[in-house]
Amino acid sequence: MPVPPCPAPRRRRRGAGLLAACGLLLGLAGGAAAAAEDFYTVRVAVDSRQAAERQAAAEAGLARLVGRMVGAYGGPGADHPAAGVLGTPQRFLTGFQYERLDGDRLAVALRFDREALRRSLGEREVAVWGRRRPSILTWLAVDLGGQRGLLGPADSGARGRVVARLRAGAERRALPLMFPALDLQDRRALAYLDIWGGFEARIREASARYGERPVLAVALRRRGAGAWQGRWLLLAGGEVIAEHETGPAGLEQAVQAGLDAVGRRLTERFAVVPGAHAGEHLRLAVLGIEDEADYLGALRHLEGARGVTRVAIRRVDGDRVTARLTVARSPARVAEALADGGALRPEAPSADGAADGTAGSSSPRVYRWQP
Repeated sequence: MPVPPCPAPRRRRRGAGLLAACGLLLGLAGGAAAAAEDFYTVRVAVDSRQAAERQAAAEAGLARLVGRMVGAYGGPGADHPAAGVLGTPQRFLTGFQYERLDGDRLAVALRFDREALRRSLGEREVAVWGRRRPSILTWLAVDLGGQRGLLGPADSGARGRVVARLRAGAERRALPLMFPALDLQDRRALAYLDIWGGFEARIREASARYGERPVLAVALRRRGAGAWQGRWLLLAGGEVIAEHETGPAGLEQAVQAGLDAVGRRLTERFAVVPGAHAGEHLRLAVLGIEDEADYLGALRHLEGARGVTRVAIRRVDGDRVTARLTVARSPARVAEALADGGALRPEAPSADGAADGTAGSSSPRVYRWQP
């Protein structure tokens, strides 16, 4: 993924921080590229290396991949418009290799052709949420027999198993979870009851330090032997886009049902029909970029906007950054989506004429950064 250059520091004391932030951006971009390469590779457990079993694995793998692209995590049903691509997995298969999973189980890693698959879905006018997915800030709160608290990757024992179950389910659905630091500031800002009660304002306030991104707040409560309840709240673009309750059920069932609901809503929000506006561009300028934090925040906001496939920084001049966005949906719709959440405020057109930012426009659309 190309990384736009950082602006030169406007004040000497900020220079070191700016360089460090640029280094962090390069590291994150490398990680995202690695994840993108793996998005179209699916691993399916098999009992042998026989061709008939590999064919069955290819069918199952393609159904799993298409399912997470279109938000049908059980696989697209016969009445789903994406079902038409599932009958000929060999058409999309570019390679395979056998691997050993944990416990020495045999699996086949199947690599599918991204462009051919997206083109086929686009021909059927199926909206797809592809490999570029914004990270989801995830608050996980659990009540284990009266022991309540926020959980994260550092937890172990029974608490760690809950985290592992959530992370594994999200990975199968290609949902990129990001956990908060859970430092003193976080633990003062939010508690179990805030998440169980769905106190949206408190969740938003606690999440603000992590920048503009979707926020998932999950509260799980164990009631009796093996019976779990869950409450799921999903925030994106300044609004609640999903509220869901799961259970009572086993932990795996409660987590899977919640992640399915979250994944479907995120797909509905971020999916676009491949090829519908391929190659179109939107030119814009962002004002109010004072330092590296503003630059990185605005860049992530642009990259995470629905329908944006690439951000190219064209010029940095004082507090103004000019960019050209490559889009996969109507440039006008992308421009509207950029203002979701209030971090970018549209500025009035200049006196020399209206600016729509499209290819034939003389002036870019102008926004002001106000995180």
